[in-house]
Amino acid sequence: VILGKAYVLSGNDKYCKEFVSQLNSWFDANPPKRGINWCSSLELSFRSIAWIWTYHLFGGATNLPQDFPDKFFSFLNIQAEHIEHNLSIYYSPNTHLTGEALGLFYIGTVFQGLNGAERWLERGRDILLQCIDEHILPDGGYMERSLWYHRYTIDFFIHFYLLARLNNVPLPSKVEDKILQLAEFLMYTAGPDRHFPLIGDDDGGRLLPIDHLEGNDLKGLFCTLSVIFKRGDFKYLSGGYQEETLWLLGPDSKVVYDNIEEQEPALFSKGFKETGYYFMRNDWSEKANYLAFN
Repeated sequence: VILGKAYVLSGNDKYCKEFVSQLNSWFDANPPKRGINWCSSLELSFRSIAWIWTYHLFGGATNLPQDFPDKFFSFLNIQAEHIEHNLSIYYSPNTHLTGEALGLFYIGTVFQGLNGAERWLERGRDILLQCIDEHILPDGGYMERSLWYHRYTIDFFIHFYLLARLNNVPLPSKVEDKILQLAEFLMYTAGPDRHFPLIGDDDGGRLLPIDHLEGNDLKGLFCTLSVIFKRGDFKYLSGGYQEETLWLLGPDSKVVYDNIEEQEPALFSKGFKETGYYFMRNDWSEKANYLAFN
């Protein structure tokens, strides 16, 4: 994805050549169903999403070598089928399962000409809609009580929501409601530096590397959320317009962001009974006293 971003910003073909070289090398080293890189369906899903983004950042088949798209789509098709038949329903039916469902939804939505695309779209959507009820507690916390996996979860559902909206895939209103619940929980986790504390399991990863921020830095996420939901309290936590929002929502999002009136979140302290987390501060400044209690 970094190569794709560099190409968009510079127009230099060397990034396109490097992308093709790296993927061809990967194709040769990882024949379908063989080796460590076919063991985790979540890895296949994240890889597919990164490939899809990069393919489009390079302008698709018009800017890539003539023989490359066939190989690209062949591997993408095999990965989708592998994810479909090896979902984490019995092992890690948490962020593994929702991440895999998002991968199916991405492939089925963006490349509707592939055999199986309609099935993958529907399967991914159905799993995500089921999990959005089962994984998010009544107070907006994530069921595993891991703040890092809470971040994964909100990223998954933001991508799901935006992709569906762009491609006219109908979603129930509960998707927006649940994203807001997840966001409002995260808002109160934010320390004075706008990072959430590392409580619970974390693997240091991100769904997609589209900015330079650390995974527990909330500024980019809340910039994006402020534009989607026109919320001044979300903008307050963003620390200015962020790169993540540019790539996810496009350059017009800057105008929307600038027109949102910034305001502090309503409370200094808040408890989340079902999740078991309590967050306290004396103000919302960058010099605030802050306590996160699990």
